[in-house]
Amino acid sequence: MTRIRALLALFIVFALAAAACGGGDDPILDPDETTPVDEPEEETLEAADEDDDEPTPTPTPTEPIQPLTGLPLDDPSIMERPALMVKIDNSPDARPQEGLNEADQVIELLVEGITRLAFVFHSTDTDPVGPIRSGRSSDPDLAGNYNRPLFAWSGGNATVRGEVRQGEVDGKLYDIGVDQSPPDYYRAGSPRFAPHNLMSTTEALYALSPDENEPPLQIFDYRGEDGDLPSDADEVPGIEITWRGGLQVHYVWNDDLGGWSRFQRDTPHVDAEGVQATPPNVVLFTTPYGASAATSLSPQALTVGSGEAFVLTDGMGIDGAWSREDALEPWDLLGLDDEPIGLTPGQTFIGLVEPGNVRILTQAEADELLEQVV
Repeated sequence: MTRIRALLALFIVFALAAAACGGGDDPILDPDETTPVDEPEEETLEAADEDDDEPTPTPTPTEPIQPLTGLPLDDPSIMERPALMVKIDNSPDARPQEGLNEADQVIELLVEGITRLAFVFHSTDTDPVGPIRSGRSSDPDLAGNYNRPLFAWSGGNATVRGEVRQGEVDGKLYDIGVDQSPPDYYRAGSPRFAPHNLMSTTEALYALSPDENEPPLQIFDYRGEDGDLPSDADEVPGIEITWRGGLQVHYVWNDDLGGWSRFQRDTPHVDAEGVQATPPNVVLFTTPYGASAATSLSPQALTVGSGEAFVLTDGMGIDGAWSREDALEPWDLLGLDDEPIGLTPGQTFIGLVEPGNVRILTQAEADELLEQVV
């Protein structure tokens, strides 16, 4: 996978140069399948039985694509800028967020009893974006997936600030937080209120980028127009994620929109324009959480290692596995047949879920949630 991404990156660089010249209650994810990289265990995921039908290989797009969405690279100029990761408040007082539907990828991870989001931009812009909130110990390694992205955040305690500074030294991110450039952030007025009202724009944040930053690598594989899903893919009406602390998030397949409509606290999760988040893809990584050095009350997502994965795309659910050997490399995502899982081109939501907190919805449960869609 890494070699494929490297070749694709070289292809895009050469292309740009040439252009310039001319169901039930059982958990889906097994708690025992998450293994940090420094504690290797025997392989537990078996390949498909030899008697099963051979899966159709996922065709690799032949035209240049956007690295974080798999959509056609219609604007080659975006390859001249890095990814931009913005930490986003996901408390009830922060909703609705700005930029929820514009981000190429949205990552959800556990903090203290609730979740926080990271919007990752590359091919798109938004004005405004926010509310922007503080960092956590999880962030430097998480940012390392995106080839030293710009990192926008509202600050943190002394330990987290030190971890972000070290992450910048290690090449995992480039800090453009509010402490680095206060004029590029502002406080929105009513009905928002502090601390849930710190905003910026992607244009202002991108203006802080150093010249030497490079675009992100392609993280996921994408299906071409004739690409088939693996033979072990199953129809899934939707899923329920119960985060530590009791927050429930649902994704329900919306055939009319061709995506997975997101619900949070049993209500549609909409952006500031009232548009519900309905990404074509949802990727769940079973992720171990340790205790942050900043405070034992703050969970730290351990995103270097390996574990089980579950992918929602095109109305189907696919079991798989993720691995990541180094914080400067992106995730590898494979099916149980050890072949890449091809996503639908478009936005992807990524959930860093704990073992055992995901279940498949019944069709009746999914239909009930879909009745709320406007």
